[in-house]
Amino acid sequence: MILTSVAITTTAKNVDCSIREWCSYHLQVVDRIFLWLDDPAEVHSPLIPSDRRLEVQVGTQSEVGSVHGNLMVRQEENANRALDLCCKQGIEWIVHLDIDEILYPADRETLARVLIEPIDQVIIMNHEVCAQWFAESPFRQCNYFKLNGKFPFNFYGNGKAAVRCRDGVFARGAHRFLGNVSRPIISRELVLLHYACATFDRWLKKYALLGDFPDFWWDDPRHPIGLPFHLKSRDVCKQCLVNGNFSPAMDFWKQNVLSATEISRLVGEDKVGWYQPIPELVPEQTARTPSPSAQNGGGLPGADTVPPHAP
Repeated sequence: MILTSVAITTTAKNVDCSIREWCSYHLQVVDRIFLWLDDPAEVHSPLIPSDRRLEVQVGTQSEVGSVHGNLMVRQEENANRALDLCCKQGIEWIVHLDIDEILYPADRETLARVLIEPIDQVIIMNHEVCAQWFAESPFRQCNYFKLNGKFPFNFYGNGKAAVRCRDGVFARGAHRFLGNVSRPIISRELVLLHYACATFDRWLKKYALLGDFPDFWWDDPRHPIGLPFHLKSRDVCKQCLVNGNFSPAMDFWKQNVLSATEISRLVGEDKVGWYQPIPELVPEQTARTPSPSAQNGGGLPGADTVPPHAP
């Protein structure tokens, strides 16, 4: 199996130290990352690693209305710019990811088995992180994931796409490519680990940034948002930021944090799985899969655990 070259395209804003882990992890397996920064001031951020395979550019600055709507339009436009660059550079495949998503496993052999002729588009199904109160490094310390199709998600469950780069192909949103492509196949060997609002502080930061967005994707009434958690998070965070009382936010988050007992049961029912794409930096760590109750930071605190640094 011969796989010539693969790229990732992503649009990012308000990058933190996790961007270094994210880039380093994916550069183990792909040939290029196109990192489009939504904020031009971040282009020279010291948090972004220096690597010739990492192309850092200012993303498109198109505006359609809300921060939420703008981001969706910019993701699509940046992905299409990356597609053009792939065609010019001779890169065979491109995957559209966000910086809270990780391909798993990160090995070239798996990519070569999944991205094969005559296939020209692959849907990489996603699992969603089990929320917890805090973690210094979600990629290393948030290990439990709700398995796709087996347990309800808060966010999307339709995966992300990898597509063969050629003329006539274009991105449609962050999940699919259209145009000169055939019907996609679905991969469950190569999966996507989605660290969606993995911790309380990241959830609060996300919805503070998004603000009071409309109930529609792309701010378009023809595309209503069908994710109750997403809309409720907007409303809860908006109210807390207005009045300065974060107790309702903590109560809402508590409802979404599974206890260690619940996690153990769901693992036994094959509804939750354990993943560690990036090992924790603990010398005495062993290779075995720890139980939820043995985890502290690396797993899930109980639902009644109060974060030590909550607002």
